[in-house]
Amino acid sequence: SSLGNRQNIFAFSKLYFFLLWARETTRKDSSTPCEFIEMDKQLRQEMLTASAALIWADDYIASEEQQVFEKYIEQSGLEESMQNELGRRIREPVKTADVKCSFTQASINRYMVELLILLSFIDNQEAWQERELIENISQKLGFSSDELEELYFTVAEFFSVNSERLEFLKNNAAAKQLQDYMNDKVFMLVKKNVGNIMKEIEETKELSELLVKATTTTLTMEEKQKVQDQLMDIVKTIPALAIFALPGGGILLPILIKVLPFNILPSS
Repeated sequence: SSLGNRQNIFAFSKLYFFLLWARETTRKDSSTPCEFIEMDKQLRQEMLTASAALIWADDYIASEEQQVFEKYIEQSGLEESMQNELGRRIREPVKTADVKCSFTQASINRYMVELLILLSFIDNQEAWQERELIENISQKLGFSSDELEELYFTVAEFFSVNSERLEFLKNNAAAKQLQDYMNDKVFMLVKKNVGNIMKEIEETKELSELLVKATTTTLTMEEKQKVQDQLMDIVKTIPALAIFALPGGGILLPILIKVLPFNILPSS
């Protein structure tokens, strides 16, 4: 709240380092917050540099991207001299090599990559250069390709739930593009693992019986919930589909209905 905007992207950063300081304080009689304040400032600078690199990735800065970057600088709460210096970064190309990744905490690194993914959809287009830059930075941070896909899924769910509430994402045509991308990825994963899914279903007697029942009669709400829960349990046991164990993993269900070699729902 001290930064004056409920949608401030740096709120997580401030809260994260506050909690680190609080934890340190419980272990000692006294602890100065200065060290954590400096880490917070450093992270904000690195995030802004990464954001500048992203919007320069395709060698073109859309007006929406420039507005967002300027808003990010304003929200950062950094000293005026540092804000001016960062503002100059937008006037000349910023490359991947300019992006520093000083933090080893997984939650901080996820935060940075998720922010970049979200930022890449602001100008209503997905440039392959932006995708490539995100891949390079995620590798630099130690994320595997599967872990990066997981982050894309996380952002996709966030986007679908909050796009109308976020100033720079309202009525964004990229939402459809992002949904199409996610559907394609889910379809490929499920199709690749359909044999494993079928085997697990056959070994889960109650689920098998409910799926067969669903082809002729309408399931009760309780039965439908059992089907969903048990399908999700099965998916969690298949490594390539572990991503659906995340909150919002229910995005899998329409794809299962489409791919599995029998009809989960009655024809009506």
